[in-house]
Amino acid sequence: MEPHFITDASAFILVGLLWGATNPFLKKYSAGMDNVIHSNRIVKFILEMKYLATNWRYMTAFLINQSGAVVYYLTVGRADITLAVPMTNSLAFLFTALSGPLVGEPWPSAYTCIGGVAVMCGVTLCILSKITFSK
Repeated sequence: MEPHFITDASAFILVGLLWGATNPFLKKYSAGMDNVIHSNRIVKFILEMKYLATNWRYMTAFLINQSGAVVYYLTVGRADITLAVPMTNSLAFLFTALSGPLVGEPWPSAYTCIGGVAVMCGVTLCILSKITFSK
């Protein structure tokens, strides 16, 4: 097993958490952007960016989300990409489903929970395959 394996796996779990847990907050705090109206598409885009940039709640969630991107890019250079991508994306999905109720979204359905268990099994298998085949 490579010396950085546990560190890399932990970093990818952190990335999944940072990306997934902030998604519902980004969705909630960007609400109202549909009210930005202008006939010129470029001006409308600038006004939408201003709306988001001046919304401290949105910007806090956005910066936390982007800190996950920093951790990802610092780690992915030395990590196995076949582990990095499925781990981060599937865990982001799982953490999004689990953190949604914190902002008023409904609790995950039974099917989503079953899918979450399947995601965890898949991530575990990915990790175990790297440990087993790295020897």
